[in-house]
Amino acid sequence: MDLFRHVSQNPFNDFAKVLLMLENFALCVCAYVLTRRVSLTVLALVASSVAWVACIHYFSYPWDFIESVLLTMLFLFAIRSERILPFVILFIFFVLSRESCIFVGLFLILRGVSPIAFGERIAVRALTWGAGLVVMSVAITETLRKMLFKASMLAGVGADTAHEQFENHFHYLHNGTVFLSASKVSLVYATIMLVFLACTYVGYREKEKNLLAIGVTMTLYTLSIFIFGILEEVRLYQPFTGMLALTAIYLLFETRSGRKWCSANLPFLARRGWIRT
Repeated sequence: MDLFRHVSQNPFNDFAKVLLMLENFALCVCAYVLTRRVSLTVLALVASSVAWVACIHYFSYPWDFIESVLLTMLFLFAIRSERILPFVILFIFFVLSRESCIFVGLFLILRGVSPIAFGERIAVRALTWGAGLVVMSVAITETLRKMLFKASMLAGVGADTAHEQFENHFHYLHNGTVFLSASKVSLVYATIMLVFLACTYVGYREKEKNLLAIGVTMTLYTLSIFIFGILEEVRLYQPFTGMLALTAIYLLFETRSGRKWCSANLPFLARRGWIRT
């Protein structure tokens, strides 16, 4: 952020404002491309904004805002693009954000192997590219960390020598206690996990390989927070908000299972024309 001090007295806040606007713009574009309805686009924007407010933390990092945009775009590409190039481009931006770029490669791997679930052949090209991106993501993030990270200004972190040992990254025992406490954090985490599990289920049920692959990818992403993250650090959930809203709306209004469920349980939506027949 020091690079921008000559154009702003509070560069981080201004950076956050610009990225939030970009995230909302990307979300609106993705929602409209997937649904072709303004009403659902507005609903996605409102739902994402409410979720973002619910996950407000006393501090955030620049890459949280970048990741929010990239995850939203990832869902659109996962559903609509059969090509590899969009994911490579997304990976390039992701890898400059943080180690979560590994999930772009993981999605391609899962897209490659998901046909097995339906008795079809593996998509070798997607599998190969995905494996390559996973290897690159690990190599690049480790290299950047060793080259660029010197010390943290946060109290008690400093040179962060505790995390030089891989086993010190595990927090699942602590997170298990937090999750079982039935707090706000537990509800937020459970909601995110349920949405992505539903995505996985619907993808498998409707034999939609891409939907299945992105559902499994994001389920594993959410699970990684439980294993390696700190559940009380709710800023970790902010990057999910746009993608979460997009996923829920797509499942409810753009899949056969979702439309059937809405027609049976929310008939007023059908009367208002929100559900395609």
